[in-house]
Order: sequence, then C-alpha cells, then structure tokens
Amino acid sequence: MAFTAQDFVANMESRLGEGGEHVWDFYKLATGTLWCAAEISFTFKEIGAKRKWYGGKPVFYVPYAQEWMAKHWKCVYDYRHGGSLKDAQKGDIVIFMWKKGQRDHIGAVRVDCDSASQLLTIEGNTSGSKVAKRIRVKANVYAIYRPPYDGSKAEQSTPKSSQSAKKTSQATKKASAPKYTNGKTYTVQVDNLNVRTGAGTKYGVKTKKQLTADGQKHSNSAGQLMKGTRITCLKTKTVGSEVWMKIPSGWICAWNGKKYYVK
Repeated sequence: MAFTAQDFVANMESRLGEGGEHVWDFYKLATGTLWCAAEISFTFKEIGAKRKWYGGKPVFYVPYAQEWMAKHWKCVYDYRHGGSLKDAQKGDIVIFMWKKGQRDHIGAVRVDCDSASQLLTIEGNTSGSKVAKRIRVKANVYAIYRPPYDGSKAEQSTPKSSQSAKKTSQATKKASAPKYTNGKTYTVQVDNLNVRTGAGTKYGVKTKKQLTADGQKHSNSAGQLMKGTRITCLKTKTVGSEVWMKIPSGWICAWNGKKYYVK
C-alpha cells in the first residue's frame, strides 16, 4: 500500500469535527487527555504506516514527537535555524509553540504552502477539542518535518555516520538510571513536562486544575510543568528503562532511559 501525503491528510479530514473519543478509546487513555499527538499516531496507524512513525509506537507528548522527528526526518523549517514556510508541503508535520521556545501542539500541513507568513493545517484537539482545519501564523510555528512519503526525498535531517551512531549506542549502554531520594527537592530540566495520574505513559495527563496550587503556579495553560520548577520527591518507580517520580501534584517522568527530566 502506498504511503502518500494525500492519504495522510485525507484520513485526518475524514474525522473533521470529531472529538478525541476515537484516540482515547483506541489507546485506552483517560477521557480528557490532551490528544493532538495521539491524533497523529492514530492517523499513521489508520493508513497502514504505523512503522513510519515513532518507531512503530504511539506517542502522546509533543516534545517527544519533535525530538524523534528531528533525528529521523528532513527538517523543512525551524524557527531557531531559519528556512521558509513556503517550503512546507501537504502532509508535513508541524510543531507549534504558543510561547517562544515551547513545543505545545502538533498538526499537519493541509495544502502546499505558498505563503511566507502562514500555514493551512489540519489538527486534532483544536477549535473546541476537535479535529479541525486551522490557519496558523509563522510566529506560532516551532518546526516542520517531512515524513518519508513514497516518492519523496525526505532525507534524515541529521544524518549520522556509523561511527558516531556506534558511540551513541555505547554511551546509551553505559548510562545507568539515577537514584532519587524521597523527601529531597529536585529541579525540572525541561519545558512542558506532563504530570500524570500514575507512573507511566499509559496513565492520563492531569489538567492544570488537577495540580496543587503550587503546581499550577509553575505550569503552562495545559498543566505541564516548566523548566526550573522545584519539586519534592515523594516516591519513585521504575517503568521499563524509565524512572518515574511521584510529586505532590502527581507522577512525572524523571529519567527516560537516556535523558534527565529531573535533577
């Protein structure tokens, strides 16, 4: 089966006006979980291209999706390094930022772009928590990436030599999970860190109103903790290669197997 931008966009458009029930039910997510990234995962699955996206796994956290695309796909535009929105094509995946430097939302380019100032997109969890068509301005575009559609020239954006890849693999093998102490105060190292109801990505993401009063002061509008937030470790749990930490507001990923989110 061909993997085309036309099929990707058409599949998302088939759900125009729908809420998040289809992704919440399919991925067994808590009702109300933020689902813009889940919609992208769901679309790849629906068109038979699940293995083209995030190593064949769903992803529900926008920064994780952006980091993966930056390593595996051609970067068409990045606000930090330049480029033109006019290079964006139908089916490209867009990371949006509501505040400069943050990775808040994700969607897809709906038609080839002929403007240097705005994009026509289709997104999940938007316009009243629905799948909807939107017009987005350049100031809200963090980066744009091109999936390896059939017939496209979507080269890896950051190609690595076999030697550097080998070093990365060796470094990963040597990395060991950090140990956190209950009752000790730590600092969040990344922006937009989800707070969940349990230890692991299978648990629902908490809203801002579900956090403690102090947690609300140090979170964005979606309830995600911001870089520099000071948190108290109440308990830790290892889930696969990840270390999860319970804090007064809920559970957060402190270590993802390679990277510190909390130090």
